[in-house]
Amino acid sequence: MRSWQLQKNREKKKATALSLYYASPQPYRLLSKLFVLPTARTLRNQVRKLSVYPGVSHNVLGTFKAKVSSFAEADRTGQYCSLMRWLSRLVSHTRT
Repeated sequence: MRSWQLQKNREKKKATALSLYYASPQPYRLLSKLFVLPTARTLRNQVRKLSVYPGVSHNVLGTFKAKVSSFAEADRTGQYCSLMRWLSRLVSHTRT
């Protein structure tokens, strides 16, 4: 692999580890004993490097709206509930 491919692959792995860690830190700690994963400190440092601004991203909501509009009517309510649960978890993680 070329160096840029290795760097891209490394970033993908960090992003996956980051989402797993913030979804559920306890299982992440267990998995880190079984697999080679970045430490929690490394992940926190990675988050500090991100340029994130408060508020809702209209790009994300637009993408979500387009995706949900392709679902059947009965499935749409469940998708909105999933979004609200995800947002509430996100807010609770940012407050700790």
